[in-house]
Amino acid sequence: LRLRALSCATGMTASEIRANPQAAKDIAEQVGYHNIIFVSMSPGSPRQIEALVERYKAKWFIVDQLRHLAVSSDTRTNQLEAAANAIRNIGKRYDAIAIDVTQAGDSAQGKAVLDMGDVDSSNTGIPGACDVLLGIGATDQQVAQGIRVLSLSKNKIGGVHDSFPVRFNPSISKYVSAKELGY
Repeated sequence: LRLRALSCATGMTASEIRANPQAAKDIAEQVGYHNIIFVSMSPGSPRQIEALVERYKAKWFIVDQLRHLAVSSDTRTNQLEAAANAIRNIGKRYDAIAIDVTQAGDSAQGKAVLDMGDVDSSNTGIPGACDVLLGIGATDQQVAQGIRVLSLSKNKIGGVHDSFPVRFNPSISKYVSAKELGY
């Protein structure tokens, strides 16, 4: 994750970063990369995440992957819902933006525009805990062209439920506007 984030922030590929780490560091510092803290947890728990949010007074935090958090429940679906609700509540308690990353389910395969039912193992639990649900989908043809479609499947904040194509540059892990593509 660190290398992908650094690559995205600097516009440098992983091999360019390895070849010239000082240049990568200089560029990254100019764009505020030093404001990002990465913490590895295996698997991690909501309690550990809350302690870090409190310690660093985080204004936002990302949980990648929500599905790997240590949360007890009777079924996988309930476990995912409990994890999503725990992270949502941490965000609310600390007035921070909580961003959860999880997998799309089999229903999303080859689909450009995703909806709330495309979250893996959670048609209602995870979507119910989110204020905004952003899906990343693509048809096989779009994947071949380096295009992905961002779908606002749920948007309690702005109300807009739209989708729009973006170009994905895997060499620097970055999405960019696809307006110039005629989409």
